[in-house]
Amino acid sequence: MLARSDEALARDVQHRLATFGGPGRWTVAVHAGEVTITDRFDSETDRQAEVLAVGVPGVLRVSCVGASA
Repeated sequence: MLARSDEALARDVQHRLATFGGPGRWTVAVHAGEVTITDRFDSETDRQAEVLAVGVPGVLRVSCVGASA
């Protein structure tokens, strides 16, 4: 396992998601390597966002929720 700070993980995940879906679409929170992505559109592309996030070195688990959750 690659030990990285939650802040560094959040920054890297946010960067990948901004490249994929534009800035401001997703909100990223990280706690102990576990990423929660909030999608303001709550759409089918959430699965793609999860795949992008899990590819960031140090991410242990990813979940995606809609903005209304």
